[in-house]
Amino acid sequence: MLDVHSLMDKGVIKLFGLSHQELNELAQNVGLHPCDYPATEDCTPSSVLPDLDKAIQLGVEKIGSATRWLTKKCYFADRLVEVNCHGAGLRPKKSC
Repeated sequence: MLDVHSLMDKGVIKLFGLSHQELNELAQNVGLHPCDYPATEDCTPSSVLPDLDKAIQLGVEKIGSATRWLTKKCYFADRLVEVNCHGAGLRPKKSC
């Protein structure tokens, strides 16, 4: 599901011709799409938190501020997976 949404997201970016500055502003204010993070082969249990509240708290501590993906219930497929992706800075292993 996330990989399909990522393709749609890239299509919208191309359709509207967003500049690098506009994309940077979106990334800072909204956050990256989970599929835009680097891939990893090492998805250890320590990098994945099963509790949403703990995952959000870790994300705020790591980022230093609360971005939209933490403060709002905005997600594409599974909020827990996506909050973990944002907090760890990694894309989901079985998607994208």
